[in-house]
Amino acid sequence: IAMLFRRANSVAVQIQTKKSCAKYDRLLGAGAGRVKAKSPVAWENIEHPTYTLLHYLRRSADACCGAGESFAVNFGDNRRDLPDTLPRRKAVLKTRAVQTLRDCRVLSNCAKRLECGAFTAAFDLLTRSTTSALPSPSNCVHFDAMPVSAKMLSLLRDPLGLDPLELDGDYLVNRAAQRRYPIIESIPVLLEPAGLGPQNRKFQRMYDWMSYGYDFAMKVGGVFSGGKLAKLRRLLATKLALKQGDRCLYTSIGTGADVPYLAEQVPLESVELVGLDLSLNMLRRCKAKIRPYENTSLLVQANAERLPFADRTFDVVFHVGGINFFDQPAVAVREMVRVARAGALILIADETKVVVEKNYQRSPFTRAYFKDAPTDFSPRDWVPPGVCNPVYEEVWKGKGYILTFNVPVS
Repeated sequence: IAMLFRRANSVAVQIQTKKSCAKYDRLLGAGAGRVKAKSPVAWENIEHPTYTLLHYLRRSADACCGAGESFAVNFGDNRRDLPDTLPRRKAVLKTRAVQTLRDCRVLSNCAKRLECGAFTAAFDLLTRSTTSALPSPSNCVHFDAMPVSAKMLSLLRDPLGLDPLELDGDYLVNRAAQRRYPIIESIPVLLEPAGLGPQNRKFQRMYDWMSYGYDFAMKVGGVFSGGKLAKLRRLLATKLALKQGDRCLYTSIGTGADVPYLAEQVPLESVELVGLDLSLNMLRRCKAKIRPYENTSLLVQANAERLPFADRTFDVVFHVGGINFFDQPAVAVREMVRVARAGALILIADETKVVVEKNYQRSPFTRAYFKDAPTDFSPRDWVPPGVCNPVYEEVWKGKGYILTFNVPVS
């Protein structure tokens, strides 16, 4: 049990997370040898992540909360006396604001890296009312140490009416309709859970728990396929024919398994890439793959049947996996057409019913989700009338299909 901090206005906050504290105690014990060898004065220089976290937690609390703050940390059975807190400040100096914001981001990173829910909660409480008031760099807004380009955020619209959204702290706000959408770990969440159909809710839950082992499963599957899976992904990336300056929407991006193959075709720094998925956990794992392109990329949790973008926004729209079991796949395709520019390529790929019947409905990991799933889907029927060059082909010995067409110029 950990009592993390005590504020001067006598508001006591206690956060009890047995699992987090047990892990924290193990980390504390692992660094104990080095800690004892150092003098108390030099504690800030200790590189052990436990003490780095404490250092930033204390600095951020003192700088953000202002006059009269006191901060105390006790660690249950460890009973280790840590050095005194930094001197109390009577006011938050404006010249310290940017440094404070940087401290808060490092604190958040440390907490997540330690998987310590208690410290994450403490960070949220300390910065909820202060971070939005701090000045931000002119070209980007920072969340969780991964900058989100203001230009990329400007592409987003309210999914319920396509009204523009304004940034307000860690929320995107539709002031006209008085709706607010949070930004969680640099991922805008433009999703109304009540608006999801039964199929979408079911498979959202499935992919949330599958995300923990999804990339590993893909690696194993790639080995057993003899490289055919990688060849197929490379084929899809080639068909997109991305070029520098394009703006690409990737719906159902998942953990970003196709991102490395897109990077083989064109430098992703020269392409604006927006990845959308229904599963927040999948997007969290995708962040590592797009981090090298953070200035020109954006991840969004939203429903592909109600895309949060203005009309004619993207040069290429790309979808791999999942559309077979959307509640309204034809609506999702029409939404892709709506947000695509004139002449844009739209590519949709997924597995055929062969894989569903022989694999997903039999596997102990997925059969509970697929046992009642329809297998009579026909991707050709989802294509709206009037599109150009529609092509349907099956690949991988009938296990997958690729559907491509272009948006009419007029």
